Amino acid sequence: KGKTSICFVTLGTGVGGGMVTNNHIINGFCGCGGEIGHITVNKNETKKCGCGRCGWLEQYVSATGIANMAHEFMNKDTGRTSVLYNYDKITAKEVFDAAKAKDKLSLEIADKFGQILGLALSNIACVFNPQIIVIGGGAAGMMAALKAAENGHDVTLLEKNEKLGKKLFITGKGRCNVTNASDMETIMSQIVTNPRFLYSAFSDCSNTDVMELIENGGCPLKIERGQRVFPESDKSSDIISCFSRLLKKAGVEIILNKEVTHIITEEGRAAGVSLSDGKKISADAIVLATGGLSYASTGSTGDGHRMARELGHTVTPCFPALVPVNTKEDWCRTLQGLSLKNVTFTVKDGKKKLYEDFGEMLFTHFGISGPLVLSASSKIVKKL
Repeated sequence: KGKTSICFVTLGTGVGGGMVTNNHIINGFCGCGGEIGHITVNKNETKKCGCGRCGWLEQYVSATGIANMAHEFMNKDTGRTSVLYNYDKITAKEVFDAAKAKDKLSLEIADKFGQILGLALSNIACVFNPQIIVIGGGAAGMMAALKAAENGHDVTLLEKNEKLGKKLFITGKGRCNVTNASDMETIMSQIVTNPRFLYSAFSDCSNTDVMELIENGGCPLKIERGQRVFPESDKSSDIISCFSRLLKKAGVEIILNKEVTHIITEEGRAAGVSLSDGKKISADAIVLATGGLSYASTGSTGDGHRMARELGHTVTPCFPALVPVNTKEDWCRTLQGLSLKNVTFTVKDGKKKLYEDFGEMLFTHFGISGPLVLSASSKIVKKL
């Protein structure tokens, strides 16, 4: 119904495997849009949807339950049942009716389809409205929760702070530099480390997609010098309010002041979370969006890295990026507060040039900062 899909996984290696999406069974495809690999499995085994995107899990239902699900796909306006599968003039309605009745006809149909389909009628693994928990209410967590809810999932967003988007609130000096309106090639050229990793993400959700989402959510945007995008109001709180409205409209349950301490696993899969108050919440899938180590007072304390390690993931070494730079020279401090515009900033390692750009910088009580220095820090940090 609506955007909700049902995943069928058969027991056995026959023709019963398939995906009910809208009004048809489509062998080899998943309702979330990904291709399914090996949808059928051997007897007494279970298997998740192989699309690698939806994370659906198995949950067995009875033949009566299957028949009830078939009823949900009936066209109530015409009184006709859509044919979900047609094999030698046997319609899905006859199959499901037979399964429900458990009479002689069901045995005849099972015989015609083969023994494997008979197993499929009584042993179909179905996932309906998976329960998803998103850990972290920052920009990534809010977007993940919103898209999961829009795809028909039941979503709970857990944030340990007293409000959503705490780090988002201070970005762009409180104005919130939402994104950059440049073309994707230009944006990719500005990504310091492994830009190819982001190709897939940007193809699914580009900068223009984000801008359209926010403006449709009731927050007008503007483009300034350098193609930087800000809310027209120059208030980051308006961006956060926009996402809050979108989340509530999508039906996301938002729980604040709840810190996740551990991800619960069962049989090698994520099954829920443990909270700092001792409570546990079950889920079919977990999205870990806690941020890194960038700003501890906003909640980015590395909890996500720890939880990822506990699950067996490898976490690469972390380095600061987009940060001011301390200097050895004391004279920089005497210039504290001096801002320079239209200057060229160059960083060298011996004779090798590590960074050079034109723009603005300023002197601080500890060294140097400003847009040029922040950009340079990402490229020179491993040399410091």
